[in-house]
Amino acid sequence: MKRLMLAALALLWAAFPLGAEAPVAPDPQAIAAHVRQALDRDRVPGAAVAVIWQGEVILLEGFGTDGAGWPVTPRTGFRLGSMSKAFTALAVMRAVEAGQLSLDAPVQSVLLDFALSDPQAAAPITLRQLLAQTSGLPRTAPRAALDAPLADHVAALAKAEPAAEPGEKHIYSSPNYLVAARMLEVATGAPFASVLSETVLGPLGLSDTLVTAADDREGRFAPGHRYWFGFPFAAPLPEEPGRLATAGVISTAADMARFLRFQLGDGAWAGGRLLSPDHMAEMQRGTAEGDGFRYAMGWRESQIEAFRALHHGGILPDFRGKMVLLCR
Repeated sequence: MKRLMLAALALLWAAFPLGAEAPVAPDPQAIAAHVRQALDRDRVPGAAVAVIWQGEVILLEGFGTDGAGWPVTPRTGFRLGSMSKAFTALAVMRAVEAGQLSLDAPVQSVLLDFALSDPQAAAPITLRQLLAQTSGLPRTAPRAALDAPLADHVAALAKAEPAAEPGEKHIYSSPNYLVAARMLEVATGAPFASVLSETVLGPLGLSDTLVTAADDREGRFAPGHRYWFGFPFAAPLPEEPGRLATAGVISTAADMARFLRFQLGDGAWAGGRLLSPDHMAEMQRGTAEGDGFRYAMGWRESQIEAFRALHHGGILPDFRGKMVLLCR
């Protein structure tokens, strides 16, 4: 594990699905010792870590304390930031498989009022381009109020200036996933939070994963930290419910271990099937060239030494995390 410079209460998850000729399994005790050393060196107050090896969880541990001073455990809740996009992509792909959405249909075939400042730029954008971050939406775009619903955030994009032609290039822009989630709301007739709970969180058994802090009845959601002059301070920040699809999911290391175990498979789970092998592979296949990676759907695909790597980070003012899958 390379050195981690973490500017917030942190989560790290890694998973290694390897074949019969896999190298020697990592030493959980050595990983835990490394984490403790890194947290102390970089003044990180707390972290939760899950490591999976050949489908089995070999390390699931909390370190340090959260913003309330409580010990971090594998069931401490952290806001995921942009790692939420992998959850959104899975929910969207389940709707695609069910015939409720089409990857290559224009956004406006579902969202009749979807608009950008340039009407001609908005018309050809497809759901596939949203998920691959090739829609041409700019890195920063107008937002609605903090407590505004998803529909208002998408409506605010009517003032956004396109940064590229649809399909021209990869531009990482969180509003892409807000538009995709709004398409899911309209196609299903249900709020995105409900769709996510019913099609992803429930079937995977992610009982500690929350769509809003208001659902935290057991007090597991951890207040985060921000750094001031190199030192961490507890910093509870307001929730933005309308941005759930791109940055707002709350989860734990224990639940993320389950989520990543599912991502290591072919779409089957607990004796059933959430996604076909073809759609699972399509979701994880990098197609949009970025800076040293190819963006898939809620995942970045690259090479780490001898391994194909699927990974995504999440950075918020008060939390930071990373999930990594290493595959041969």
